[in-house]
Amino acid sequence: MGKDETDLDSVYVTYWERLQHSLFLSFLLAAICATTTFLILAFAVGHNVVNTTPQVSLLITTLVILLVIFLVSQFPIFQKRHFSVSLSLLVISSLTAAVFISTHISAPTRPGDCTVPIFILVFAINTMMPLPRWVAIAASIVLAVVHLLLAVLLSNDFVDSLAAQVFAIAIFHLSALLGGIYHHEMAVIAHKRTCQGTKTCLESRVKLEHEKEQQEQLLLSVIPAYIAAEASKQSDHTIYNNDIIRACYDYLLK
Repeated sequence: MGKDETDLDSVYVTYWERLQHSLFLSFLLAAICATTTFLILAFAVGHNVVNTTPQVSLLITTLVILLVIFLVSQFPIFQKRHFSVSLSLLVISSLTAAVFISTHISAPTRPGDCTVPIFILVFAINTMMPLPRWVAIAASIVLAVVHLLLAVLLSNDFVDSLAAQVFAIAIFHLSALLGGIYHHEMAVIAHKRTCQGTKTCLESRVKLEHEKEQQEQLLLSVIPAYIAAEASKQSDHTIYNNDIIRACYDYLLK
């Protein structure tokens, strides 16, 4: 039973890792589509969405990095735990740098700039990245703190209510972190229940198969004895009939 439990646990771990990898690829694909769309809009409206050439260059560089990581992630060797963690941290670093640099090289800089992208990134770190729990939480906290520091130090517009804005941003990021953790824990519980249900079904089927084999073995052990008893019974009946016929024949001869 212990060996069976170990096998089922290893199957669950493999299933969970593959699920996380597929979520990671989905996030990469969404980020690639968003970056491509932003670049198309930037060129279509004559650089009104992205105001400077460095920002466009930064977006192109980020897009290339994401494409390379997406293609590399298709190889099975990069789906292993340590490789997937490294790729996830590289994606987080690339997107964070792209968001912060593209925001703060433009003027004016406001405290609330890039709040929504960082919110999405914090939530994605906790729900779609194949990271250990403590690494995901630490990365989210570092990302939120860096954003708050940059908002305090580099903002030069709408700074009259800077403290209130920073507090609101902190609450916003905290909600992303808590929402991501909650989503992750609920997903783990749901998948464990699914795995447990599958395990119960498999165990019931194995039990039924075992009982069926026992019944077949019982029948195989009983049938020969029954056939032998019937044969003996038939033989005794035949001998008895023969005795009667012989007795009648002897009587007629007399």
